[in-house]
Amino acid sequence: MTNERYDVVVIGAGVAGAAFAAGCAGSGRVLLVERSVWPRDKVCGCCLNAAALASLANLGLAEEVAASGAAMQCVRLRASGRAAGFARAGGVAVSRKVLDGLLVARGVARGVVFQAETAAIVVGPQPRGAGWLVELRHGGCDRIVEAGLVIAADGLTGGSLDRLEGFGPRVCGRSWFGVGGALEACAGGPAPGEVELCIGANGYVGRVRVDAMTTALAGALDPAWTKRIGGPRRALEAVLDEAGASTIDLGDVQIRGTGLLSRRRARVSAPDLLVLGDAAGYVEPFTGEGMAWAFAGAGAAVRMAESGMRGVDIAGAWSRWHAGEVRSRQRMCGVIRGVLRRPWLVGGAVALMGRVPAAAGLAELIARGLERPYAGGDWVPA
Repeated sequence: MTNERYDVVVIGAGVAGAAFAAGCAGSGRVLLVERSVWPRDKVCGCCLNAAALASLANLGLAEEVAASGAAMQCVRLRASGRAAGFARAGGVAVSRKVLDGLLVARGVARGVVFQAETAAIVVGPQPRGAGWLVELRHGGCDRIVEAGLVIAADGLTGGSLDRLEGFGPRVCGRSWFGVGGALEACAGGPAPGEVELCIGANGYVGRVRVDAMTTALAGALDPAWTKRIGGPRRALEAVLDEAGASTIDLGDVQIRGTGLLSRRRARVSAPDLLVLGDAAGYVEPFTGEGMAWAFAGAGAAVRMAESGMRGVDIAGAWSRWHAGEVRSRQRMCGVIRGVLRRPWLVGGAVALMGRVPAAAGLAELIARGLERPYAGGDWVPA
């Protein structure tokens, strides 16, 4: 029996996967698969900084996303009962259900074949020529498809590469896990346009309005402490209280969690196989960095694929790009993560920012450094 053949199979309809699929849709037959029920929401990733919006502009979606979300104007830090902020204009906060839905719809409009509730695993190279065999599981039925190029973008804990030697991720020691949810915007919460980051000894929580009626809540928590204190809901309340933030009633809010956050994959490419987005490695970002490197990676990979790179050429090019453009930013996020895990240090910095305007300006410069342009970021879909 002849297998279905696709020029590209993209595994995962998050930002990296959906943006890549939409960007390369005109270059051949593209299949995009997502294991979750669709549409779906995600725990975090609702903050888009200027770098992420530049990538959306390349897809013609920047204005639509901006109209569906809320403009970001500043970041307010809270720690040890102190608060101070710095300007962070040029970004947008938007629901992931809305954002990912727009990206997938753009790809489908350009000819991408999209299939939700479909688990995918790369089973090995094609017996004839270049490319890979991918097993798809949907509705109790399994089938094998052939892919000239595979994009693995199935997130932190995706298993699409489990059968391939050398691709196993390494979870960093003392890694925290992600948690989040959405609640009604209420008095005492973050003001419109404000990203509020509340820092405690065992976790941090970010809050931002994604529209007039909804506040997104996302953070990272120490797993052992969370278990001792009584679970994620109680831990979120404890972090907000320790930071001196306004109390909120989580009520019936559905709290969702992730796997352990900080991890690194030993390999991010093989001939005709690229690993994108969170699946390639992750360090806790804070106000949009993770989304920006996912978008930029999708754009760089589209350019490589469109240039005719295949086999070892595209594998080597992608590994070099990821090391130079993403891991350097992840190292900076790692430094920031280390600072945030010392509330006494953050509390002192917040107090200084409140008294000395130059300190707030320095915080803004650090944030903008993470938004510097990416090489190959000026991609245009085919």
